[in-house]
Amino acid sequence: MEFFEEQLAEFTRPPVQAEVVIDATVAVLPSPSKSETDAIDQVMREIGPTPSESPLASIMKEKILHRNKVRLANYEAWKQSFLTVLAELNAIAEFFNSTADYAQSGYGMTLREYDLLALEKYEDIINGRKATRTWFAGLEIVGPDSRERVLFFFNRASRSIMQDEKASRVSLAISRFDGNQYNRLSSEPITLREIGYRDGELLFFSRDEVLSFSSVRYALESFLKEIIASYL
Repeated sequence: MEFFEEQLAEFTRPPVQAEVVIDATVAVLPSPSKSETDAIDQVMREIGPTPSESPLASIMKEKILHRNKVRLANYEAWKQSFLTVLAELNAIAEFFNSTADYAQSGYGMTLREYDLLALEKYEDIINGRKATRTWFAGLEIVGPDSRERVLFFFNRASRSIMQDEKASRVSLAISRFDGNQYNRLSSEPITLREIGYRDGELLFFSRDEVLSFSSVRYALESFLKEIIASYL
């Protein structure tokens, strides 16, 4: 439930354009003269080698470059896995809407795509900081007599997922619209509650355990089947 209330508040709040204020009283500092530059260079030569030439700076640069490569590689792998979820939701919605029997009976499905979580927000969540506007996809299912809406959004992973030390601290949570607001799935007759990630694979979680599915498509179709069976 961490950050959940902030997520829903952001989801229902209209976007506000931030005003940029320019302080005209801030003066531009003059560039140092050539003589000043020469004097600074002379002092630096007397002190010793520049940081870029020192052994300590060299190893730290190497360590930082390696860490950044690992960070980006982990994020890219995580991102590609969740793009699979979006691709499968698109395929399911397209098939659902192209099935004549469904349409003739008054059923339809609309998928709304939002932005994939940016690296900065991804790392904010990992580090326990708040991240807003992390919506990934919204899905509306229309029946002959009613409609249901669910929202997928990125959030800090639940305790169930974080018990696995190799699992990502960022997961895809699911909430349902109750007519007034979106609430994270809790007591609804829906098995799938959260989608996590570990070592190149997606993890599908109920409230208490990992769920076993043959594919991402089957997991999502099972989720939608329970929504339709329970509410439409």
